[in-house]
Amino acid sequence: MMSLYAMFVAHWLGDFVLQHRWLAENKSKNIVALLLHVSIYTLVLCLAMAQFFPLEAILIFGLVNAATHGSIDSITSKITNYFWKKQWIACFWWTIGFDQMLHTCILLLTYRTFLEKV
Repeated sequence: MMSLYAMFVAHWLGDFVLQHRWLAENKSKNIVALLLHVSIYTLVLCLAMAQFFPLEAILIFGLVNAATHGSIDSITSKITNYFWKKQWIACFWWTIGFDQMLHTCILLLTYRTFLEKV
């Protein structure tokens, strides 16, 4: 159970606390910003989970989450950027909420698939 808490705290740290403004504003149009965000996110996630699971399981878990997180953010960041420029603030926040729901579903699915049975 502690590993699930650690996973969600790591998600919060990697996706919010350590995503400074430049990354958030540029990941929709700059591949370097997106890849840097995904790298920081994945590193934090893997470090948090490494205390609970073997390295082999963490590597697979991390790679799948990196790929899905980057794919999701590459799409949702473009959508939120559009809504922000149009000043459609409700749509902007709904998209961020949807983005977080997708990340949470992927985290739970990959946890169950790659870590829970180890």
